[in-house]
Amino acid sequence: MPACHRCDRCPFPAQACDYWLDKGSGGYDGPSSRALFELAHEVKSLLEPLRRAEAAKAARLHHLESILLQFNEVFEPGPSGDLASPIGLARALQAQQEQMAQMAEQLAVANRRAVVAESRCIATLAQHHRAHRDEMDRKTMQHDENLQQVRAACAAKIRAVRSVQV
Repeated sequence: MPACHRCDRCPFPAQACDYWLDKGSGGYDGPSSRALFELAHEVKSLLEPLRRAEAAKAARLHHLESILLQFNEVFEPGPSGDLASPIGLARALQAQQEQMAQMAEQLAVANRRAVVAESRCIATLAQHHRAHRDEMDRKTMQHDENLQQVRAACAAKIRAVRSVQV
């Protein structure tokens, strides 16, 4: 606060008012000294509510600072680890959610690869099945041919035996 313009001994308004009250009390040489005395009284009466407001503001500030300290104790990670506070838990949860998202992407890629591998495997098995079926068909045809040859040979022998008997 600026000092009073007449003396450098009173740096605060209340002290300046006290100085002018002391100087103006008692003898009033003119109307201006009485007006100065009354003005000092009025200013001093206005300063008291300002002082109370300043004290209330300081008390409120102190209260808010204590609330902020309590908040920081609860919501800021402490020396006991990152999971000791809600902020630490939220960070860990966020990291796990990101990790789960990455793992879900990796799982989707693995599933696509598995589907491709499965379709290749099914195609290979189908190809082997067709080859086996074709081989069985060839063997069946060969057996049928052999059977017909054996039947034909047997029939020829039976006819030969019958022709000898007659």
